[in-house]
Amino acid sequence: MAYVDRAFSISDEGITMDGAYVVHHRPPVKEIALAVGLLVLGALGVVLGIIMAANEVGGDRTHGVLFAILGSMLFIPGFYYTRIAYYAYKGYKGFSFSNIPPTVCYNITCTRFSCYVELDILLVIVKLASNGSNKR
Repeated sequence: MAYVDRAFSISDEGITMDGAYVVHHRPPVKEIALAVGLLVLGALGVVLGIIMAANEVGGDRTHGVLFAILGSMLFIPGFYYTRIAYYAYKGYKGFSFSNIPPTVCYNITCTRFSCYVELDILLVIVKLASNGSNKR
């Protein structure tokens, strides 16, 4: 028997009408869609990376391995948050929709500068991988 999380129950227990404060206990739809998207794109990236490595697309296996690594970097958080959302939906003990972080970023690391730095690092890795395959 599944445990039902009372934070997201439909009953009127514990709700007082003292003020104008209203609590909406809806599942975070955007966050769950993002998690499912990461899961699907990550799984496709891993599968395509393995196929690329097996067929030596690009002249060697490096491109496929890097593609599979990037796919796994998408797959792992996608699987983690999709699993939390599924178990919270089913009402298992210890799982709640509040465990899924919001998509709004409040910390300093989500600035344009850091995104450009991450893209530059990714481009350097891809360039190094392509230079290594051209030395044959």
